[in-house]
Amino acid sequence: MPKRETKKEKDVKIEFISKVTTLLAAGFGLVAALAWNDAIQGLFKLIPIQSTEVGAKFIYAVMVTIIIVLVVYYANRASEFAVHKIGLSKRKMAERSRERAEKK
Repeated sequence: MPKRETKKEKDVKIEFISKVTTLLAAGFGLVAALAWNDAIQGLFKLIPIQSTEVGAKFIYAVMVTIIIVLVVYYANRASEFAVHKIGLSKRKMAERSRERAEKK
């Protein structure tokens, strides 16, 4: 028979998922910020306009930002789903406890 998780263990799992998601978002946000920083620096360094290098940096910054937004969005959804699942199992555990108490 599998071991049942205690409330404290489930709370730790929820907190862990929440922290990992936050750190993931922060890390990807840093990557996006660095991409935009590089793109904007390239724009202002131009004396003679070299559109290919600057354009490439802006395209890179936009692409990285879009990818990061999608990754963070789906990571948050996965985190919410996991927390919801853990919450549901908490509810089932409480219902089973009540059922056992009623049988006695």
